[in-house]
Amino acid sequence: MTRTLNRQSSIGQNLTLRRAGFTLIELMVVIVIVGILASLLLPALARAKSSARRIVCANHLRQWALAQTLYAQDNEDTIARESFEPNGVTINLWAQVRHALADDVWYNALPRQTGMPEAADFAPSSVRPDFYARNQLFHCPDARFPRRAVEDPIAYFSLAMNSKLILLPHSTMKLSSIQQPASTVFFLDNRLPDEPKVDPDQTPLQLGQPSAYANRFVVRHQRRGNLAFVDLHVEAKLGPEIVQRGLAPYPQIPVIWTADPKVNPNY
Repeated sequence: MTRTLNRQSSIGQNLTLRRAGFTLIELMVVIVIVGILASLLLPALARAKSSARRIVCANHLRQWALAQTLYAQDNEDTIARESFEPNGVTINLWAQVRHALADDVWYNALPRQTGMPEAADFAPSSVRPDFYARNQLFHCPDARFPRRAVEDPIAYFSLAMNSKLILLPHSTMKLSSIQQPASTVFFLDNRLPDEPKVDPDQTPLQLGQPSAYANRFVVRHQRRGNLAFVDLHVEAKLGPEIVQRGLAPYPQIPVIWTADPKVNPNY
């Protein structure tokens, strides 16, 4: 009788253990369900991260636009210059970024205005990696820099000032002379050498320089690129809205690059 009870108890324990585990089929079903959930959630998570980086980029551009406005208020309505050379087209080397003649260029003058490090502070090779950090105000967090950017004598800017605001023979301009502030670009997402074109006719030259306009515009945020306007608002625009045949659409509607919207920005 005792043996029978012990045997029944042992059988009961085995059944309990078997019931406590998973069969191979049950385990496979769980794996499939987890896989389906992951396939649904990962794209949403990626989109959320991308949206967050776009917002950070937009905030950086807005801060530059605000700093430029404050600079004009403190400098008799004149804005900081675009780049080392007055025409804004010469490649900016680190030696030029830290040159005394670049003291009133936006990447040095505007950080000084707000108490931040100037681009010239990153010219020494020992601190240059910090310039390309993803959290740097000079850059879009989605920017794709050249592989050896840190070692390159060229200073690459993933955000740039509108190169069509200050037109030759002038080296600066009055902020109040901009006729349509809500439609006129102040700063923009700026294409780097390894980033794809928005339009097949976009220029391959002068990429990553501190001043740019439509022909060097880039889309980094779900097929859109950010632009900060003179009235301090920021918009994300599709490539064809900004670039057509490699240049800015003319007449300039709805995005304007020049202080006078009647001027053709492509010349």
